[in-house]
Amino acid sequence: GAAPGGAGGGDSDVYTMRREGLANGLNRNLLRECVADGVLRLVQMPVRLDGPDGAASLPETMAWDGKRLASVRDSMDRVVLVATLLVIARQVLSQKRVIPSDEVMEGLRSKLDWLLQQPNTRLPNLQRAVQDTAAAACAAAGGGAGAAEGAGAASTSTLEPELIETLSNLVSSAADPKNSVFALFQKRAYFLLRHMVHAGAAASTGTSAAVDGTDRVAAALGATIGKSGLKAFQPLLLETGRRLRRFIDLNSAVHWAVYTRLLHEAASALPLASPPVA
Repeated sequence: GAAPGGAGGGDSDVYTMRREGLANGLNRNLLRECVADGVLRLVQMPVRLDGPDGAASLPETMAWDGKRLASVRDSMDRVVLVATLLVIARQVLSQKRVIPSDEVMEGLRSKLDWLLQQPNTRLPNLQRAVQDTAAAACAAAGGGAGAAEGAGAASTSTLEPELIETLSNLVSSAADPKNSVFALFQKRAYFLLRHMVHAGAAASTGTSAAVDGTDRVAAALGATIGKSGLKAFQPLLLETGRRLRRFIDLNSAVHWAVYTRLLHEAASALPLASPPVA
């Protein structure tokens, strides 16, 4: 929603309109947006929602849905982590003046995505996958330049121990929230997810919600993914967005009266006018 007012009349008008829409319970799209945003916040919590700590954080209306929400989080984590690891591989290879082919990077993306779905995968497995791809890219670059460059190609074709260690260290810290690349992709991925879910909400009406919403989810993703650096993950993002949209539609249909009452009470407790920004 809009930030609290003080910056101008527009913000204040939006605040008033949204508050009245929730307090009166007449704006169904606004109610759906609020439920969707609540679910998105749950998905981003730093605990597994299908574990004991996460279960304690779930509202009663979703008490049995921890596994479904955790699966959405798992899919988003795969997108963000694999995207980060691909950037790391490119960065290290750039130090060798090696530009990996699209086929090589797609192979690494597919391998990492598969590894992250296996229950026995550990950090060394991810490190090995990235190292092997980087070494293969170096070898391919050295082989292609060998006839013309001679000894220069030899230095390109091997990945020195120092670079292998650098690569391993970067992979080990890839999922650190302080990692700027990881944080950037996380922000972009959840922006896309929110955009899909809200676009689906605009089409959710009765029993046609899932069908209409899914079409809008695909259109929303196609319109926004272009500059995100996540184009290679479009199928997984789309499947995840559709899955979460369907969950929100079904959950809202069952608990609509509860959500309407809760949002009415919360909105009614807010001040009539947007409070000034401190």
